[in-house]
Amino acid sequence: MDDGGPAVAFSGVYEGVVSGAAATLTLERQGDRAEGDLNVAGYAYRVVGAVTGERFSGELVDPTLGGRVPLLGAAIPEGIALDAGGGPMPFHRPDGDTPVPEATGEPSTGRIPIPPAEDVPEGLDPDVVGQWRRTETMASGDFTMASDYFLAVAGDGTFESANGGSAGSMGTVSSGVEVTARGRWRVRGDLILLDEGWGYQPFAHYQAAGTKLMFVFGDGSRQIWDRIG
Repeated sequence: MDDGGPAVAFSGVYEGVVSGAAATLTLERQGDRAEGDLNVAGYAYRVVGAVTGERFSGELVDPTLGGRVPLLGAAIPEGIALDAGGGPMPFHRPDGDTPVPEATGEPSTGRIPIPPAEDVPEGLDPDVVGQWRRTETMASGDFTMASDYFLAVAGDGTFESANGGSAGSMGTVSSGVEVTARGRWRVRGDLILLDEGWGYQPFAHYQAAGTKLMFVFGDGSRQIWDRIG
């Protein structure tokens, strides 16, 4: 019976369809970590990663072949959506109001294309190196507020992110810069991976060109950063 409390994102049992086959996702959440099993037509995968707010970044592991691919995710009203590189895969809580899509097409083996395990060389993209700023503006009635965010990406493979000051139409709300994260970074294809102390985790797909840097997250949302140095 539903106790009326809010469901914890990335925790519990979810149902969905993967490659035309019925799938069940079971996750256990401990702090900012989530892991569990994805069963697709009887074929089992492991899901491991980190949760930040309503976003998930981690890996989908094929224990049989030993391969693994980056896995991004985001909370959605009906449950969660995961993306292993082939497009969003929505999963819904079975006790929710949204019906789970029915499996369609030919019988599936339940396999998601994952290459066998291999050493993936680390790489740094010089187009990402630099100082970046992003500004978010919110408005409500006659009141507006702009908040700055900063990202410093170094050529030695380290990074630092910070929140800047906020200024509103009624004056400064806060000032100064507060560091929010430090660690190491690398790229694999068009994916940026960050290590904040617990190993490299997929962060977002990216595009860098000239004075612009864009991150694309698992839920399709985007961040666009402007080069300032």
